[in-house]
Amino acid sequence: MRITRHTLGGTVLACLLLATAPLPGVLAADDSAAMAEHPFVGVWVADSDPGDEIEGNELSIVDPDGSVVNVRPDASNAGVWAPTGERSADMTFYVPMTDPEAGFVGFMLIRGDAVVSEDGQTFRGTWTIEFPSAVVAATGMPAGQLGPGEVTGRRVNLESMGTPVAPWPLPAPAEEGAAGEESSE
Repeated sequence: MRITRHTLGGTVLACLLLATAPLPGVLAADDSAAMAEHPFVGVWVADSDPGDEIEGNELSIVDPDGSVVNVRPDASNAGVWAPTGERSADMTFYVPMTDPEAGFVGFMLIRGDAVVSEDGQTFRGTWTIEFPSAVVAATGMPAGQLGPGEVTGRRVNLESMGTPVAPWPLPAPAEEGAAGEESSE
């Protein structure tokens, strides 16, 4: 079995947000109100491998209903989160994994935690990753949670539109030697 390699960075943050939290449909009314005011709610640019400058970042959308969606250039994934303190949260993500020959081989699980800074503009956390049993069997890697890894994030804040520097779409470039242009030869 040949497992398609996904970048772990985006997958990690996505999985961080799913399994440890209660399902949104089972939240008590008091829990949903507290979650709506939690500083982790919002949109973040997240980096699940801060030491790797090549690994791309992802957008993480943390909703007050306990769900999280991560969007990466190469894939998207989803999970859940729950507050564990005034500025902290636990997350679990399920990331579907496929093999070109076998098809769907199971979900990779990413579990993690995050602590939002006092100003609410950044967060730091850790995560573990657990591969599906089919992947473990095919590759010989250890079964269970691997890690921990690190994740950081910065909040996406509203930015007002500025003064345009050019029209959009850009006009087509003028061709050399076109009528009305002087030749430099």
